[in-house]
Amino acid sequence: MSTRCQIGFYEEKPEGTEALENFEALLYHHSDGYPEGQHGIIGRLSPILKEFRVHRALTGESEYLSRYVCCNLFEPESILGGGISREFHFDIEFYYAIHPDGIDVYSCSDSIPENPPLGWHYLQTVSIGEGWKEKVEEVPEEESKPRVDFELLGKI
Repeated sequence: MSTRCQIGFYEEKPEGTEALENFEALLYHHSDGYPEGQHGIIGRLSPILKEFRVHRALTGESEYLSRYVCCNLFEPESILGGGISREFHFDIEFYYAIHPDGIDVYSCSDSIPENPPLGWHYLQTVSIGEGWKEKVEEVPEEESKPRVDFELLGKI
């Protein structure tokens, strides 16, 4: 069984589960959506967010940040690994709210199918380091993530 999750992007920290509906962008991830571990979302998102800071600040950049995360989180050859969402899925196990103060992690196991995010439970806020809102000059090599290059084949 896959551990599905969604990742929402916010210009400011959402206060309460009702505010989660005010996302700027929303991604769906089909598997390995648990927070912890080598393949967990937090461990995979952290270097992507740190690398993004080299090019842009995180505050006021939800459109650019969500695109960057989408391009670097999902395997380019995987068609079914994840994508862009317009609304919350009722069958996800975790939800991650990325905002300038960190990543809020929610458990969605008690989600109400007719009305997510009702029934979601806040677990923790993960900080990505001191001053991560601002643009930095470079990311230490041990924290950087290899870049993913895409090659378009055929017409779009």
